[in-house]
Parts: sequence; C-alpha cells; structure tokens
Amino acid sequence: MKNLLTILLFISVSVGFTGCGEKGSIITTQNDTSTDGVPVIDVSDPDDSGVYDGRGSVNVNLQLEPGLTGYDNIELEIDIGAVIGNSQDLDTLYGGDVIAYIDYSNGAQAARYFTSGGVVEEDVQENYWYYSRTGKQIWRGVFEGPRGALIVVVDGVYQSGDGNDPYDYMSGSVWFRKWPVVQDTGINSDLCYMKDGRVDCKNPSGPLVRCWNVSLGPYDCRFTISDNAQNVTATGNRYTNEQYVKLGTFNDLSKQRTFKEEY
Repeated sequence: MKNLLTILLFISVSVGFTGCGEKGSIITTQNDTSTDGVPVIDVSDPDDSGVYDGRGSVNVNLQLEPGLTGYDNIELEIDIGAVIGNSQDLDTLYGGDVIAYIDYSNGAQAARYFTSGGVVEEDVQENYWYYSRTGKQIWRGVFEGPRGALIVVVDGVYQSGDGNDPYDYMSGSVWFRKWPVVQDTGINSDLCYMKDGRVDCKNPSGPLVRCWNVSLGPYDCRFTISDNAQNVTATGNRYTNEQYVKLGTFNDLSKQRTFKEEY
C-alpha cells in the first residue's frame, strides 16, 4: 500500500482530498529553523524523495465515519513528538508529519501529506494537551497539506491490558477541511503561489504563514473543539461554507509510540 506506483492529483469523491501540487507529487518539507517558521516546501513523493522516511512513526487504520462515501480504507502514518517541552505537561507543544494512505471505493489509491512545519512556536502553537471546561483531557493537533488541513483529536487515554504502561492506548477522531478552489495561478495548480522561491498554498497576497495563523482569506484553518471532543468546527474567515468533515475514529493508538514517551 505504501509503495504507491502513482499518486493521483484529482479524485472525484465526496470529501475531496484535492488541492495543489504537481501531478504525481506530494508536498514535503525540509528541516528549517528560520525565525519565520515557514520552511521551504519541496514538491515530491515522500516514498521516493528521502525527505520523509517514516522513522519513529506509528500507523493506525481509521474506523471510517458512517455515511462517508467514496472510501474503503484510510490509514494514517503519524510521526510527531514534543517540540517545545518534553512531557505531557500542558505547556508542551508537539509537531511533525502525518501521511494519509487512502484506498478509494473505485479502486484508486493515493497518499496525502500533512505537516506542522518547522520547529518554532508559531508552527506548533496549536498542538497540545488541555482540559476542557468539563474537565475532559484532550489532545489536539493540526497539520496542513497541499489539499487542506487535517486535525487529530485524542479524547481518551485508557488501559491497554497488555502489560505496558496502564494508560498506553488512546482513542480519538480525525477531521479534514479541504481548501476551496479560488483561482488558477498557472503554476500547475489551482491553489499554489511562488513567493520568495517558495510554494505557498494559502493567501497569495498575505505573508508566508501556516494556515492556523492566517487571519484573513480562504486558507484560514482555525478551529474549535467541543467540550466532549466529538465535534470540530471551522472558525474565523471561512470564505465558503466548507466545514471540517469527520473522516473516522481510532481507539488503539499507542500513546507511548505516538508521542515518543519513555516509561
């Protein structure tokens, strides 16, 4: 599944997973510690480029949301960890990459890449543990890609019963909001723009920032999570009525492996 022969740019299914990038390619990012927090974007296939090698990643198959048509299976490969701080403290911020490997109902396959970007606070400031107003412990993580924004929500940590740490497994949900098609820029894409030698898939007239830092324009991916962690809502300037779509849930994601914790 992971050694894809082709990566399809446009797949006509209900949620979309469509956006920018050259045909047969996925956006990947290179390591960057610049103060602006927006690393150079290299458009390439993560299976072949060597930029992303999956070391330290964990995989999970989503239990697809009832009514989500067009998909047979979505598997996430998650490679994240603490960027600022080194524990589950509420002031710890997390970052990394997520690849969604998709089996479509029509037999097609694709991989979609999402990232939190670099290692500065502006990149990872939205990814953290917190307690809701009802006292529920939740983890939230947002990642942007050429086709939209992906949000991972952890709504529970429970006993695995396999002899590991008593609270090693996590449950939660995954949400996706596709970018609206605004105009054709003539750069092999409907949504990407060349700025300062970089490809930017957001507001062409705005600064180079992550979608969760966009305050105006169609590529604002800001969101809120309900107190029970069962709903994710788009906020800010939505440009269209496009909301976050729930792709599915999980209940067997290892907390230790996902966050690279030492017990």
